[in-house]
Amino acid sequence: AKGWQGDLGPYFAHREYLHVNSNILYDVDSPDGYVSLAPNYIVDVWGDMNRRGFVFNTFSIGKADFSAAPAFIKLLNMFNVKYLILAKPYRGSSMKLVERGKNFLLYENPTVLPRAYVVGGYRLASNPDEARRILLSGEYNPSMEAILYERPYQEISPGQAESIVKIEKYAGNSVRLQASMAGPGLLVLADTFYPGWEAEVDGAKTPILKANLCQRAIFVPAGNHTVRFRFRPNSLAIGLAVTVLGIAALGAMFILAGRKGRTA
Repeated sequence: AKGWQGDLGPYFAHREYLHVNSNILYDVDSPDGYVSLAPNYIVDVWGDMNRRGFVFNTFSIGKADFSAAPAFIKLLNMFNVKYLILAKPYRGSSMKLVERGKNFLLYENPTVLPRAYVVGGYRLASNPDEARRILLSGEYNPSMEAILYERPYQEISPGQAESIVKIEKYAGNSVRLQASMAGPGLLVLADTFYPGWEAEVDGAKTPILKANLCQRAIFVPAGNHTVRFRFRPNSLAIGLAVTVLGIAALGAMFILAGRKGRTA
């Protein structure tokens, strides 16, 4: 629309079918949106109201259509994005048109990866710029390997085609999965890496690795395992401790005040 002085039609059309963050009202997940307290590594990928993210470098919008680079499809696959809403036709054969509305086109991504999956390889990046270069390279395949900033604490096996991950419970602050591992590998959860999340494999804590720019990955050994992710931020424990101390101090004040009253 080229700002408020241009054609405002796209703004009004977009508002009519899916306003930003309105997906929450319908329990529909979205990788982007207006998020408070978002770490820089998330904004680096998806952008926010103040700056554009890496994703904007992977597609272009022309007068007649929408075109995307292979890296755009990789991002959609990695982040479990099954559907794409566009105002203009998608140029290419990698997307399937499933619905044509008054002001929008709904496309399905046939190569989307599951919300949780297993890979048997990884590539190390020393910084976010290198991680983005790996993503842009034609050799990188997110279904086979993850981009990490540090090595897993144990070796992983490349043969993971038969590994299966099933999500048993998914909530805002906890995720429970069943993993059947053909060999030791990396379980990638297409959710945001964020301070305060903890992971367990069969009840034993395991470190969470930042993967694929801003996602979570953990090492899981061969065999059948129960995997849990829980959100337990330090701020919650600190807040609870302050609350308990405050209540204790208030109680002590009442007790002392009562004793002084009886003495008088």
